[in-house]
Amino acid sequence: MTDLEQGLPGYERLELLPDPELADTQDWDAGQWQSDFEASLEALTLFLRIRDPLAILARTASRFILINPRVERPEMPKQVEVELTQILMLLNRHRPSTNPVSPNNLGRYWRLVRRHLRGFMNKQPNTGNETDIERFVSRRARLFTRYYRNIFSREDCERALNGILRQVDSPSEAALGYRLSDLFRAAIRIIDLVQERFKIFTERLHNLLDTKRRSELVECIDFFCSSYPLASRVWGNCTNRWVDLEDLRMAAFQMSEFAHPWIYTLSRADLDAAFPAPIVDALYSLAIRPNSLSEINPEHIYLNNPIWRRPYVLVNDGSLFAPLPHLIVSFPFVILESLMEGHRTLEVAYEGARANYLEEAITDLVTTAMPSASVYRGVAWDDPDTGQVWENDVVAVVGNFIFVFEAKSGRIKDAARRGGSLSLRKNFSELFVQPGVQSGRLQNYLDTR
Repeated sequence: MTDLEQGLPGYERLELLPDPELADTQDWDAGQWQSDFEASLEALTLFLRIRDPLAILARTASRFILINPRVERPEMPKQVEVELTQILMLLNRHRPSTNPVSPNNLGRYWRLVRRHLRGFMNKQPNTGNETDIERFVSRRARLFTRYYRNIFSREDCERALNGILRQVDSPSEAALGYRLSDLFRAAIRIIDLVQERFKIFTERLHNLLDTKRRSELVECIDFFCSSYPLASRVWGNCTNRWVDLEDLRMAAFQMSEFAHPWIYTLSRADLDAAFPAPIVDALYSLAIRPNSLSEINPEHIYLNNPIWRRPYVLVNDGSLFAPLPHLIVSFPFVILESLMEGHRTLEVAYEGARANYLEEAITDLVTTAMPSASVYRGVAWDDPDTGQVWENDVVAVVGNFIFVFEAKSGRIKDAARRGGSLSLRKNFSELFVQPGVQSGRLQNYLDTR
């Protein structure tokens, strides 16, 4: 199974490493994990309710960005932990607190998030109606939905999405009032805007930690105090409190921990200066205001998180908050397809563009890999045994060898991503079995003629 999985394009083996902090749970059953899951959810919800949620979310996002992804450890932060923090903040029905969070409590929060997510995976009951392989595949589907991100690199994502969306510029402008390709490029640009702010922030932080001049240190303090109200309120008038430079530096560093929301906050004026008005309005349509998801079943956020469709947060002053701006790379199709819903002409044009782009991409890859081959698209042929006309997407001929490629631009259904056995079977048949059968018809025809 392992070798097969590793051989599937776009597939990566994913397993959760044993967590030493959960050593005492190894023999737990689903019921015990359910109880622990509920308790941890209550604790997380309370934690975000009595402290400044934007400060917690921003610091969690920064922690995820700063950790070296090449060093795999159980405690290594994952994107899903930031996603969970964001959606729990949005689901909070109470007025947001402005209380600070201490470093020790923040560390405790991150450990609790990790435990809570493990609890969700382990609380799934054994229904008794599934075979061993069905349980294995269902768990694997939930595991990938929960943790696996970014099957695209950013470069590949831009190439593919631009290639698809440019084909529907006219119908998207007619249906939505803007081009989806322009919106996609704007969302990609937001990644850069946040990265630029992150660079400014970290440069100030490095200067705060390294400078030997009190005047420069005070400038850094002023920057962080002006970045976010909580940082300013925590600092108060403490600049002259410490005579010793190192004491002042350490106190200022602690204060800077509350200024991280500045990195991910984009004002309306910033966005209006960067993008045309219709695109700015579209970006705002992809934002969720806290306490606006009352219709959402909280149990569904783990395998169908609303922020996968609408990745930004609309804060009270009208700014967009983007703690995970690269969600446009993680879920580009989910985000953009949600905007097309109800516009049937656009949806049809888009489905055709997906299929056309995939066939073109396969043709280009095959032509590059086999420059001496004769490559054909849309090969139609008559089957004398059935009287039907069949079509194969891409066929390459090299000497006495014929390579047949089928391009399936379908998608994994939401029910399959949640581990639904029936949906998984249907999706697997549509995307893997039926293309093989389709290619086999041509092979059989050529073998018998």
